[in-house]
Amino acid sequence: MMHENEMISNVSTYICDEFSQQWLKRHESRVLAVKDFRHHWSRTVPKLFSPPLDSDCLNIHYDEIEAKDQLIAPLERFITGVRTPQTIFSKLSQTDDPPTLCGRIFKSGEPTYSCRDCGLDPTCVLCVDCFRNSTHKNHRYKMGTSNGGSGFCDCGDREAWKSNPFCDIHIQGVNSGDIESNDVLKRVPHEFSDLMDKTRLVFKAVLGYCFEILTWDQNSRLPEDLVNKDDETAENELEDTFVTMLFNDEIHTYEQVINTLSRAIDCLPKEAIEYATTIDREGRSIVKCSQSQICSQVKQSIEKITSRHGSKPLRVDVMHTSVVAHQTFATRLLSWLHEILGYCEAFRYILAEVLMSKDMVNTESSASCDSPLLELIMKADTQLWKSMRNQWHQLFISGLLMESRSKKEFAKLFIRNYPQLMNDFIRDDHDHSMSITSLSVQLFTVPSLAQALIAEENVIVVLLKTFLNECGRHRNHDGKLAFERNQSAIAIFRRAHYILFDLKYILSVKPNDWSDDLRKNFLLGLHTLVDMLKWMQGMDAVVRQVGQHVEFEAEWETGVNLQLRLAPIVGLVIEWCSSDRETLIKSLNYTLKELAEFISNCPMSEWELCGCRANCLDYDVSSMPVTIHLPFSRLVAGLLLQLGKYDLNYNEPNFICGKRPTPVQLIELPLRTQVMIAQFRAGMWRRNGYSLVNQVYFYHNVKLREEMYDRDILMLQIGAARCPPNEYMIHVLNKFSLLFWAQDNYEGVNRKPEEDYVRQTISLVEEFLGLILILISERFVPGVGKVTLEERIKKEIIQWLSMTPMTHSELVKYLLPKETIPYDCSIEDIIKEVATFRRPTTQTTGKYELKAEYHKDFNPFFYHYSRQDQSCAEETQMKRKKQNEEELICCPPPIPPDFSPQFAAISQLIDCDAMLHFCQQSLCIT
Repeated sequence: MMHENEMISNVSTYICDEFSQQWLKRHESRVLAVKDFRHHWSRTVPKLFSPPLDSDCLNIHYDEIEAKDQLIAPLERFITGVRTPQTIFSKLSQTDDPPTLCGRIFKSGEPTYSCRDCGLDPTCVLCVDCFRNSTHKNHRYKMGTSNGGSGFCDCGDREAWKSNPFCDIHIQGVNSGDIESNDVLKRVPHEFSDLMDKTRLVFKAVLGYCFEILTWDQNSRLPEDLVNKDDETAENELEDTFVTMLFNDEIHTYEQVINTLSRAIDCLPKEAIEYATTIDREGRSIVKCSQSQICSQVKQSIEKITSRHGSKPLRVDVMHTSVVAHQTFATRLLSWLHEILGYCEAFRYILAEVLMSKDMVNTESSASCDSPLLELIMKADTQLWKSMRNQWHQLFISGLLMESRSKKEFAKLFIRNYPQLMNDFIRDDHDHSMSITSLSVQLFTVPSLAQALIAEENVIVVLLKTFLNECGRHRNHDGKLAFERNQSAIAIFRRAHYILFDLKYILSVKPNDWSDDLRKNFLLGLHTLVDMLKWMQGMDAVVRQVGQHVEFEAEWETGVNLQLRLAPIVGLVIEWCSSDRETLIKSLNYTLKELAEFISNCPMSEWELCGCRANCLDYDVSSMPVTIHLPFSRLVAGLLLQLGKYDLNYNEPNFICGKRPTPVQLIELPLRTQVMIAQFRAGMWRRNGYSLVNQVYFYHNVKLREEMYDRDILMLQIGAARCPPNEYMIHVLNKFSLLFWAQDNYEGVNRKPEEDYVRQTISLVEEFLGLILILISERFVPGVGKVTLEERIKKEIIQWLSMTPMTHSELVKYLLPKETIPYDCSIEDIIKEVATFRRPTTQTTGKYELKAEYHKDFNPFFYHYSRQDQSCAEETQMKRKKQNEEELICCPPPIPPDFSPQFAAISQLIDCDAMLHFCQQSLCIT
C-alpha cells in the first residue's frame, strides 16, 4: 500500500510536470509570456505561504518541500526540458572553463586573509580555502573577520594583487582557456541555445515579479494579475486574514522593542526576546495574525508606546496574508536565482542582460519607463527590510560583480544614481552594511574601473557635489561650515561621511598613464574639492576671551571628525597631482589663485629690525578670530612640496600664471595658528573653555597631525625658503607680538610689572625660539630633506623608543597614520632594525627596546613630542647616560640630514642679524 507521503510526492510531481509541460508547449508555439508564470503563482503561492489565522507567530512553518515541488521544480524542468534538471545543469557546468575567480561571499564574522607583500590594499582579501592553497600563507599576511553584507574573496582578480593573484585551485582556469573572452553565450554548445532562451524568459518573469511584490505598498491587496480568480473559495477564506508586521530600525534598542511587545501583544518576556531577535536578524517579523481590526489595534498600540518622548515610532504595517505569502515566495525565488547562477557562466550573463534591459517593468505598481530594472531595484533599496536588501545585494555580487563587463555597467548605473542612493541612505535608519551604497567598496577599489569612472562618469565631482549638498545645510552667513549641538542633525551628517570613504577608495591607486579625459575630470574634481575646503577654511574660529569665562562650550567635535575623514583624501589628491607634471602645474595654478583671495585684503604696516624693513600683515591673534581648520592652505603646502620632483621653482615666470600669493601671504594663516597655540600654552586662552583645549589636543594628535600640524610647519618652511631671513624673522616676531622684546630700550619703555604679563611674554619667547628651531632642524620629510619615507619612519621610531620601551601596539599608535604609509612598506622590518624585542615574562609584556647604537640619534627637541613626552624622554636618556657613566650627561640633538636644494635657504635663519640680535636681547633681559 502506498504511504501518504509518497502519494503527496506523486501528486506534486504530476502538478509540476503539468505546468512545465504547458509552458513548454506554449514556448514551442512562441506564445509563452511572463503572465503565464504569474498566473500559476497567483493560484499556488497563497495556499503554500499564507500564515494561518490566529497562528503562533513565533512558530509559523511552511511546507518547503511542497513549495519546491509546485513552484521551483516546474521552473527548472521548463528550463531544462527534462524531469531531472540536475543532469542538464551538470552538463552545463562542464562546458565552462574552471573558474578563475573565487567570489565566495563572506558571512558576518567569517575569517579573511590579506597579504602585505602582494595585496594592492587592505581591502583585497582571501577566503580560508584560497589562502591555504596559495603562496600568501608564506608571506606577511594578516587575518581579519568580515562584517558581512558586501564582501567576497578576491582570489583570481588580477587587479587586487601585485603578484600571485591565483591560488592553486583557481590557477587551473587560467591554464585551460581564455579568461578574457566576453562572448559567453557563443561559447555555449549549440544544443543548449533553446535552454538559454527559456532561461532568459524565466529570469525576466522572476526578477520582475520579485521587484514588484517586494516593493508593493498596498498592503491590503495584491496586484490585479496576482489575484486568484480561478478559486473564489480560497480567496474568500483569506478575505479577512491580516498580519501585524513589525520592522527593524537602528534607533530603538533591544530593550525598548521587548518592552513594547510585552505590552502591545501581551506576550511573555521570553517570547518578546524571540520576536526582537528575529526582527533584528531578518529585519521584520509577524507579531499578530488575525482580523484586520485586531491587527490595526496592535499597530496603534506599538506606535503609541514607541513614539513617547518625541522619538520616531517603530514602523508597523498591517498586511493581508496573501501579500505576505507572495513576498515570502519572492525570497525563495531570489535564493533559487543565487543558487542557479553557480551552474553556468552564461546564466550570469543572462541575468545581467535582463537586469540591464529597459522593457522589464510594466506592472500595476510601476508603469513602463526608460530605466533598467537594476536601477529601479537600486532606488528601492531603503524600502526593503534587512534580509531582502541582503538577498538583492548578494545576487548583484554573484551575478554582476564577478564579470568585468557587467561590473562596469553596474558601476556606471551606480554612479548615475549615486546622489539619490546616498541621500536615501543618509535619511534611512539602517546601518551602512545594509545599504546598496556599501557595494561601492567592490567598485571603487578596482584601479582600472575607478579611473574609467573618473574619465567617463566624472565620479569625483559626483561624490563631492553629493557631499557638498549635505554640507550646505550647515553653512553660516559667512559661507563657512558651522555646526550646532543638534544631535539628530549631526547624526545625519555623520552618515554622509561614507561619501568621503568612497572618495578615498576612488583615489586609493594613482594612475600610471594619464589620458586627457582622466586629467580633465580629475582637475574638475580638484576644483570641487577646493570649494569644500574653502567652506572649511576658518570654520570654528575662536576669539580670545578676556575678563569673563566663556558661558557656553562651542561645538567642536563635528569639525574635527570631518577633518579626520578628509585627511587621507587630501593626502591622496596630492599623490595624484604629483604623479603627473601637467596635472601638478594646473593644480597649483588654480589653488594658488584661489588662496591669494583669502588674504589679499589684509591691511599692512612697516616694521624695522636690525636695519631691515618689512611690510607685515596686521592681524592681532590675541584679539581677532583664529582657527586650527586650514585644510585649503595645507593642500597648497602639500602641492608646493612636489615642485622639486620636476625641478620646478615657485618664482619661475613660466610656471605660475596669473595671481599668486607672496611667501609672506603663504605663511600668514598657519603662522596665526602657531601663535594662537603658543598663547594657549602661555595661559592666555584659559577662559575659552574645553572646546579650545580639545581642538588643540587633536591638532597635535597622531590621527590628524600629518595633515594639520605637520602641513603648517611645512608651509612655514616653504615661506622661510623663499623669503629673505631677516624679513622672515620680522614677520614671525610681529605675529608673536615680540618685536618690542627685540628693541634695545625694552627694559625702560615696554616692560610692564604685572606678573602674568611677564610670565606670558617669557613663555611666548620660548615658543618662538622653539618654532624657529623646528623650522631649521626638522628635515625628515621627503622633499624637505634628503630622506626617504623609510628613513622618516625610522627616525620617528627612534624618538618614541627613546622615551620608554613599548609594546608593538603602543609604538604603532605613535607613528604616521596607516593611510599615509604605502601598504607594502614594512614597519615591522624597520622596528626590528632599530629595536630589540624583549620577550614577555609572567609579570611583564613583550616590549621593543631601542638598540644601543641608535641612542645617539635621540633629539630632545623632536617636534612631535608634547612637553610631557619631552621631559620623560630626556629623563630616560639622562638616567641611561649616568648608569653607563658617560662623559656627556646632557642630550645634544643629532646632526640633521641636508636640506633638499629648494629648502636650503632655511639654514640662513640661524645666523641672520635679526635672529642673533633677538637671542642676545633674550639673554640680556632674562
